[in-house]
Amino acid sequence: AQQGHFLEASKSFSLVSLESEEYPRAQYLLGCALNHLDQLEYYRQSLSAFHRSRESFRQWKKKIPLDLYYQQGFAEFHCGIYFDAVQNLTLFIEKSDEDRRDPGYFTRGQIYLRLSHYKEALDDFNRINEKKGSQSCYSLCLQGRTLCFLHQFDQGMEYFQRAV
Repeated sequence: AQQGHFLEASKSFSLVSLESEEYPRAQYLLGCALNHLDQLEYYRQSLSAFHRSRESFRQWKKKIPLDLYYQQGFAEFHCGIYFDAVQNLTLFIEKSDEDRRDPGYFTRGQIYLRLSHYKEALDDFNRINEKKGSQSCYSLCLQGRTLCFLHQFDQGMEYFQRAV
């Protein structure tokens, strides 16, 4: 998977036996590999893998990796399961160190924007765009778009201009 061969990696991860102590991690990595394939059917399969992973981590009394909450929320976002995605991304944000939260804010902000929850989206985009290292043209445009939906057109234009 680290070399970009996500389909081959997913096949390998799916071969790990249910009885193996490595099964929970293999299912988690299977879900992550499937997410990288960036197609709706693979996102759906990744959700099944993440569900099996979480159940197995609990059965083995092992700690669930923080990134699992993000990866599952990301897959739910792409499947249109927005309520669950917001819950998992919020867990990821709440449990992560400050310097690791940006992907959660970014994805959750996009969901809020799609749901017309503009104030919540603006809060998340503000958290990303207030730090120079976290900004991207896309995040600046999303913040500009959100401000326009809130009828703050002049501020929105400022973010669009910063993006170019």
